[in-house]
Amino acid sequence: MSQRNQSLIIPADIVDRNIEHPLLNRLHVTKAGMFTQTRGQYIERKGIPEAIMIYCQAGRGQLKVAGQYFQVVRGDLLVIPADAPHAYGSDPIQPWLIQWLHFRGCSVSYLLLECGLSAGHPIIHLRDERNDQQAAMATRQAETLLTQCRQAIGEEFSMAHQLLAAACLQQLFAGLILYRRHVNESSMTGSADIESMMAYMQDHYAERLTVDQLAARCSLSKFHFIRLFKARTDLTPLAWLNRLRMRRACECLETTNEGIAEISRALGYGNPYYFSAAFKEIIGISPRDYRKLHQQMVQVADDG
Repeated sequence: MSQRNQSLIIPADIVDRNIEHPLLNRLHVTKAGMFTQTRGQYIERKGIPEAIMIYCQAGRGQLKVAGQYFQVVRGDLLVIPADAPHAYGSDPIQPWLIQWLHFRGCSVSYLLLECGLSAGHPIIHLRDERNDQQAAMATRQAETLLTQCRQAIGEEFSMAHQLLAAACLQQLFAGLILYRRHVNESSMTGSADIESMMAYMQDHYAERLTVDQLAARCSLSKFHFIRLFKARTDLTPLAWLNRLRMRRACECLETTNEGIAEISRALGYGNPYYFSAAFKEIIGISPRDYRKLHQQMVQVADDG
């Protein structure tokens, strides 16, 4: 690992191009770096147009944002929203080692919201204090993706490298959202049963399953089961089950010559008309039209 500090900017004309580009205007990196020699470091700003992400790989530091003070230690990832007055610096006794980047785009506020990050709550604790495999994985992912993001913008100013840096940041945010869900689930009683119940539903999706039956298998009340399941999947149990069935229905329509009534029975729908109505509501077109569309696509591919 290099022992020098590194700070890589994207020139203003490239940033202006990225702001207007349809593939980058939602999220793009404007600056990135790594500080390994930070003794005495202190930065104070009234706010800048970009959001700032800092990941502490070692040592300690302090952050002030929105009038609040926060201690930062190894494994902490912090985000300062755009235009927020802030100050941060390295601990004088245990100077921090940090990777960092600046970023902007019209999707940034939504990504921060999904991660639970704001000026009032700017830190996600990724450190592994309880032999938590999810925390360890999130830590490795943050370090790797921030490194790849920095390397991408450090190599060239090309559009391809700007897209690569943005993709790394997008993947990092996706990992943070999943990690936040893991932390929330870990604090809920019965959360471990949801994972096993999802596996059960995948094996028994063709059976007539009810919420009461599923909740009873988890030894949970119906309403507690629904709440936990929705926290895990963003859907109610039956909504998730129906989409699982429709995925299988699409597969059958695409890859077999089975009739719609036959597919309906195999998926646990006694009435093919009810199946067709449910399919159209979820997939957007009827099963017959879905099969015709796929056959047309196959014919075009064969002709090519």
